Amino acid sequence: MKLSVVIPVYNAEQYLAHCLDSIFSKDIDECLFEVICVNDGSTDNSQRVLCKYAELHSNLILIEQENQGVSAARNSGLDRARGSYVVFVDADDIIPLGSLQKLFADLELAEEADLVICNMLRNGSRAYDWRGVFAERKLYQPTELLNGGLLRGSVCGTYFKTSFLNRHNIRFLSGMRNGEDTLFMLTVMYYADKIRFADIDLYEVNCREGSASRSFGRERIDVMIRSVERVSMVRRKMLGGKGHRMVLDYMMYIVLLNLVKDTFKTPLVGYCYLRRNGVARYAKFELSADTHFLRNKMELINKSFFAFYFVRRLKVALSTILHKFKVL
Repeated sequence: MKLSVVIPVYNAEQYLAHCLDSIFSKDIDECLFEVICVNDGSTDNSQRVLCKYAELHSNLILIEQENQGVSAARNSGLDRARGSYVVFVDADDIIPLGSLQKLFADLELAEEADLVICNMLRNGSRAYDWRGVFAERKLYQPTELLNGGLLRGSVCGTYFKTSFLNRHNIRFLSGMRNGEDTLFMLTVMYYADKIRFADIDLYEVNCREGSASRSFGRERIDVMIRSVERVSMVRRKMLGGKGHRMVLDYMMYIVLLNLVKDTFKTPLVGYCYLRRNGVARYAKFELSADTHFLRNKMELINKSFFAFYFVRRLKVALSTILHKFKVL
């Protein structure tokens, strides 16, 4: 079997049929792929929708479990996956029309790659514009990508060699409610030897108001702080490993940066709140000599978390002012 599509499902009744319809194309032999839906303790009618599609499609595998979060749901699907490659799809998003056909054609060229990064659509536009690399057939090393500024924080729109993930026991960190994609992708980068791009719009994000990624509050910041703590622990364990050392610098920097950026959107939360919760101590990490892209910013955050925070705050304020002048 060539491909496993893993879909974590939690209270997605409103979007689930649209998602599944985008995957089950009449033009693709269902013997070539499987769709693994993990019902993560949904309390709506998601289970009924899944059972209906399972009756129509013999290659739909349904896993039921108590609610454990998206990471655990994806892991359950990944543990069950039999395809040579695996792709992750969220239940409220879709695979654009014709993209699976292009993916299966591309699979014939993916033999040497540990993962293949495709493009994704957001609000009808491509989310990444990386100087034409999607049209190349070049195999990259992770160090080339990261130092070239090609940082991908989402697993969506990428397909992974299943044997590679299993060989290195790469899974999503269960219980992590924010940044789980970034940690997974950077763990993949740590171990990967060969990465390729494919000029396929493999994924379309449903940008909806009220989703977890668009909801800001103190609870979200607290979750992100705990994520920073857990990423720091993962990083320490991986320091002695045989992967690409520089990846661990980006792992720590990105989760800290995202935390800082989200405080700017959250009322009554700022530098003092982060300081009281001990975030500054995670900002001091030894940089690899191989790390070049964003190195100055990493050095700043190492020397002074205070300075890094307020430089970022000033940039956001200036950007807001300039935007207002443009509008006027």
